[in-house]
Parts: sequence; structure tokens; C-alpha cells
Amino acid sequence: MGNLGWGRVVAITAERPTLERMKEDLMAVVSHDLKTRVTAIRRSLGLIASGAVGKSDPRIVQPITLAQYNAERHMLLVNGIAGMQQPKTEPLRFTIGSHAMRP
Repeated sequence: MGNLGWGRVVAITAERPTLERMKEDLMAVVSHDLKTRVTAIRRSLGLIASGAVGKSDPRIVQPITLAQYNAERHMLLVNGIAGMQQPKTEPLRFTIGSHAMRP
């Protein structure tokens, strides 16, 4: 691989926050887009399965049920990926007590 040199190591280190922010932004856009589409698919399948759009042919009941199951699994997967990308923050700590006020 060769020697990167100190200048390149410093440059890579300086670029890291920008690259991390870009990755987080991309993941937010992709997860939102996927959630929107999977939600629309889930709702459409639910309407078909419930008979809200008319009586379904009995031959499509099993494929619709399977598609609903798969849509639910996809939503869990997307939510899991989005959850992993959440910023890691410390929990807030509150101190409740009396404090003197100045006039």
C-alpha cells in the first residue's frame, strides 16, 4: 500500500466529520423514501385484504397475505437501519432543587 504520509492522514481525519454527515444525510433520505413507499404498499394491500375495494378473488388471498407479511418485514428492516443511524447522544440529566434568584 505504501506510506500515506502525515499530510494525508491529517486530511483524512479532517474530512471524517464531513463524510459522516454526508452518510447520515443519505441514510435519512433513503430511509424516509423507503418508509414512504413501503407504507403505501402496506396500506394498499390492507385495503385489498379487507375487501374495502371490492370482493377479492379467492385465488389472490394467499399472495396478498404473503405480500402483507413481507411488507411488514421490510418496514421492520427499514426502521432497524434507520435506528442504527440515529445520532448517539447522552441522555439529559436534570437537577431539581431550589436556586437563589437575584433581583
